Amino acid sequence: MEVLGVKKPSIAVPMDAVDHPLVAKAQKIPDLIESHDAEPILSLHDRRWIKVKTGEFRGGITAVAPEDQWSNICKDESLWLGLAGKRQADTPSKDFYASLPANTSGFLPTAMDWKRWYAEQAWAAKSIMQEMVRKCAWLSLSTSRAFCFPIGDALIWVRVRMMESGIVYIAIGAHGLADASTYAVLMSSFPDVPVDDWLPEPDGVAELEVEPGEMIFSAILSPSGQSALLEEADQREWALELDN
Repeated sequence: MEVLGVKKPSIAVPMDAVDHPLVAKAQKIPDLIESHDAEPILSLHDRRWIKVKTGEFRGGITAVAPEDQWSNICKDESLWLGLAGKRQADTPSKDFYASLPANTSGFLPTAMDWKRWYAEQAWAAKSIMQEMVRKCAWLSLSTSRAFCFPIGDALIWVRVRMMESGIVYIAIGAHGLADASTYAVLMSSFPDVPVDDWLPEPDGVAELEVEPGEMIFSAILSPSGQSALLEEADQREWALELDN
């Protein structure tokens, strides 16, 4: 990142989406490897590095296996962009190829890099899950019906209903889900609904009956929370997505 002059992004931006031409070019290397068109860096012999070339920038990608502690999440080898620089043939001391080390072990991912990768996956999963909760809530707000989506073997239900008093309740039901941290993620999907506002509904709520192995929580959805849902639906064009 320092060599490319790119600021390390927040965890919400995965490293393979960093806005730099060399990173973008690196995403095409897997296809070149599969078609046997990838070009190795011949001056490196301690392990196989593949050339990445775009404009003045040059880089090297190599296959790495995850450490044992991450093997349950990433079982296969991954490709790692560990070498980067500029092609400056007229200035050998600064040229990418001329400055390559004989031993590249110091350019492989560290424990911190694997932790960063794991955090990216966790953040992406959390973001997708919370968006699905809000999308189901928007659908329910529009139709007064419950909508659901799966998380692994569990099934998540979301319903928004306006009572005769004018108060709008949102209910989240989870069948086959026992992980407290996942419930915490589900119930933090709405910025306008404080986490402490969610209450368990052992007898059911909003015409959602509690079934064996199911838990239901509810909270009040404020007018600003309703407006936020509608605005997000417009921004993300959920209606168009549903039409397709």
